[in-house]
Amino acid sequence: MLSISKERKSMKKLDQKGVGTLEVMLLIVVIALIGGVGYYVFKMNKDTNKTLDNANKSSSSTTASTQAKSGSQQTQATDSTKYLTITELGIKLPLTDVTKTAYYYTKDGYAYLSTTQLKDKDPSCAANETSIAAISKSAKTAKYETSGGQQLGQTNEEWVKANGYGTTIGDYTYIVTPGQAACSSDEAVQSIQTQAVKAFTDSATSIVKL
Repeated sequence: MLSISKERKSMKKLDQKGVGTLEVMLLIVVIALIGGVGYYVFKMNKDTNKTLDNANKSSSSTTASTQAKSGSQQTQATDSTKYLTITELGIKLPLTDVTKTAYYYTKDGYAYLSTTQLKDKDPSCAANETSIAAISKSAKTAKYETSGGQQLGQTNEEWVKANGYGTTIGDYTYIVTPGQAACSSDEAVQSIQTQAVKAFTDSATSIVKL
C-alpha cells in the first residue's frame, strides 16, 4: 500500500511538471505570434508611408513640370505678338487676328490706319481715303484737343489715363482716335470696320516704343 501511494505521488508531480512546461511553451508561442503580427503591421505601415511619400513627390514634380511648361507657352505666346511698326512716330502697335493685315498712311503728323481686308472689300476704306482710325503723337503735358479742335481741361496724359485710347511713353502721349464716319455703305464692310476700330483702340494701351 505504501509503495502504491508513493507511485501516485510521483506521477502527480510528473503531471504537474508536464503541465507547467506546456504552459511555458504556449506562452512562448503566444508571445511569438504577437511579435510577428506587430512586426507585420509595422512593416505594412512603413511601406504604405513610403508609397505615399513617393506619390507626393511624383505629384509635386508633375505639377512643377506643368507650371514650367505653361510658363514657357505663355512666354512663346507673348514673343509671337505681331506689331505694326510706324517708323514716323517711333512706335509699334500690337495687332490681333482682326487687324493682322493693318497698314498706315502718314500725313500732317498723323498715322492713318486701315487694313488690306477692308481696302480690298471697298477701296474707300483705304488708309489714304477714309481711314478707320488715326494715331497722334503729342507732348504729354499739352492740353488734350478733340477732333474738332476743342481743348479740354485735361492734359494728354490725364485724358489717356481716364479713357484708355492710348499710352504715354517718356515725354509723349500716343492716342488712337476712331474714324468719325463709316468707310463703306455696305453693312458687311461696316461690321468689319467696327471690329477693326475696336481692336485698334484696345491695342492703344499696349503701344511700344521702337
